[in-house]
Amino acid sequence: MDSFTMPYPRYGLSAAVETAEADMWEWADRHRLITSPAMREQLARARPYRTTALYYPCADGRRLQAPNRYMALAFLIDDVHDDAILAHDVAAVSESYEELAGVAGGVREPSSAAGRALKAVLEELSEGRSARWREVLGEVNVRWLETYVVEARGARRRNVHAVQPVRVAQAVRRGRAALLASGRVRARHRAAG
Repeated sequence: MDSFTMPYPRYGLSAAVETAEADMWEWADRHRLITSPAMREQLARARPYRTTALYYPCADGRRLQAPNRYMALAFLIDDVHDDAILAHDVAAVSESYEELAGVAGGVREPSSAAGRALKAVLEELSEGRSARWREVLGEVNVRWLETYVVEARGARRRNVHAVQPVRVAQAVRRGRAALLASGRVRARHRAAG
């Protein structure tokens, strides 16, 4: 097998990775985000706490908390939408989008567990930030959530392959940018500079 290298220096994992994992499970359970054993298993396999700990190798448990919760919620939202998209349930995706986008944009109160968790984590990420910063964070999330509706419509027309890679790339870039912009944690290379 050919080797694969990233053009970035290795910093390792945050020492708080286990704390982040424990907090993620407690937070997800408290918000009633995990509705089935299969969903719990998917989240366990995804290990969003590890991704967050890789993004922020110098962060302590407190600083990893909000970005890690956001990462876990993004994985859960993605799994739920992917299931609906595979079932060609455009109505379910659109309904979810309407609520979550309204919550992210600050124009609607949440009515679901995911909506309440999204509101809570966006408030956490926005703590100490300007109203404009929170507005931009909401806009980024609305654009990310829109990609599910586009993908659902494309899947129904059997055009999903053209949409999904774009959504994944956009979500990763926007999620990373939103987490870095939160100022709650900094990548090691930023902290050293």
